[in-house]
Amino acid sequence: MKDPSWESRYPGRTTIDIAGLTTWSLFEPYADSAWMRRGADYERLKDRLTEELLGQVFRFCPQLEGRIDHTELATPLSFNHFLGRERGDFMSLAHTPQRFALRDLGAHTHVPGLLLTGQDVASAGVSGAIMGGVVAASAALERDALEDLATA
Repeated sequence: MKDPSWESRYPGRTTIDIAGLTTWSLFEPYADSAWMRRGADYERLKDRLTEELLGQVFRFCPQLEGRIDHTELATPLSFNHFLGRERGDFMSLAHTPQRFALRDLGAHTHVPGLLLTGQDVASAGVSGAIMGGVVAASAALERDALEDLATA
């Protein structure tokens, strides 16, 4: 939808991204292995996870069943490899009780006039980044900027 030439280049085709939550413990046994050389057990794990994710897609969008030509699953180890991470976190800090107890992850800082925004101010991912912007705007304006969105 963002690429105006897509339909002319790929008529009747589209892409879909699926994101899911997982636990590091599934991938920890393979943490010391090399990208593209993790072995058959790892590939079976990826296949199983792909099928589970697709099962959820088909549950909500049954019209897609039988119409997917290609799948590719990135795991926490993929993010470690490509992003230089250590435990697969790719969108933000891990969502743990300890993370949400951190007092310094709000918009306000100890530096006068410096406000923080972004995904870790509120929550992970794109939605978290949007809300991080709302939190920072609210802090800068000294009022609830979320009300502005409700009337827009």
